[in-house]
Amino acid sequence: MIEENDDLMSASAVIDYLKKLRPTPDLFDQKIHPFSKPKDVTMENIIFGVQKFHEIATLSSQERVDVYGNSLLGIHDNESLATEWNNTSPIVIDPVELDAFVTGDWEKIDEKPYMALFYQGETPAQALDQLLAGPTVLDCGMFCQLSIWFGLRYVLGDTQFNDIMAHQPLFITQINYQKNDKVPYLGNPLYDFLIKTPELDPSMLYMDCIFNINEYKFKHPAGHYKQHNCIVINELYYIQERNKGLTKSELDEFLLTAYNQPPTDQDSIFIERTLYDESILEGIDHERDDWNWNSFSSEHDSLAYHEYNIEEFQQQNRRQSKEFFNGYFALDIKKILTYYENYLKKKEQSSATSHGMNRYTLMPPPIPSSKDHLDSSLKKRPREEVNLLSPRL
Repeated sequence: MIEENDDLMSASAVIDYLKKLRPTPDLFDQKIHPFSKPKDVTMENIIFGVQKFHEIATLSSQERVDVYGNSLLGIHDNESLATEWNNTSPIVIDPVELDAFVTGDWEKIDEKPYMALFYQGETPAQALDQLLAGPTVLDCGMFCQLSIWFGLRYVLGDTQFNDIMAHQPLFITQINYQKNDKVPYLGNPLYDFLIKTPELDPSMLYMDCIFNINEYKFKHPAGHYKQHNCIVINELYYIQERNKGLTKSELDEFLLTAYNQPPTDQDSIFIERTLYDESILEGIDHERDDWNWNSFSSEHDSLAYHEYNIEEFQQQNRRQSKEFFNGYFALDIKKILTYYENYLKKKEQSSATSHGMNRYTLMPPPIPSSKDHLDSSLKKRPREEVNLLSPRL
């Protein structure tokens, strides 16, 4: 129980407290040890690494205490971390104060309406450990990217992962289905490892976006579940909120339960904010140009007590990611092997010379101007900037 005192009377003080938390070394080190040694670079091993990460990253509150020494540690979304804090402290913190919360050598980049995480340390494997140790707040898109980073690290091991990534900017972003060479934190840094396929193949690993019904965004405008990014393995959907893969029907039940919940205080606050800034409504429905506070508030009120059953829910005309993205996005083992083989060739060539190795990056080299853009962007932003309107992707 965290006792009330003068040092914990503001959100900034709570954040300072959270940033100082560290896991119990022995048990946490045991959990992450399997990622430290290299294995054969196969899709099966990458998938196993992703599943191993998911197992650690989705522990229950009591399991976090057992592994980390504190239920506040580990990976959360903003609501779950706020709930853990508010359950143990008389000082209440608002979930939006914890958007993209990170510790260690990670920085938050706020490029409205998106956020990204940027690592400023020197050991990329340790960077991943810092996020897993937490406290860390990720949305579902960031969680999917981190899952794949851990899968790649699992096959490479710490030494090779650090060697390959040491001079390459390391980002975790909210955007999974496009790349942006000029501004890398506004695209998926792993995009070049993806391939678009017309159908799901059980032998491959996919990122998929599952949409909720259209009414969700009106009933829960501040909610996380307008859509949900997932890792798909062998027709099971791995998400941040569950410790095992879900079938498509189980995922539908999860999204339906989120819809059927009554509106929250955060939804009410969101509605109130739109009264003073109607531009916020653009993030609710880009296709509507006739929104105003009255029409949006009326739509919200009419759905406040509305519920669907699962049959009605599944009959709704929900957007499907296959049609929305014109296919599915799979991790391409051939592209990964090509990069890895080039890395090994560079390493072999350098070992035959006296000049040492020219580090070979697993990722395509960044356009020079992008680093300049990043540096100037970071200088403009205070360390603890909070984006109140960050969408969950």
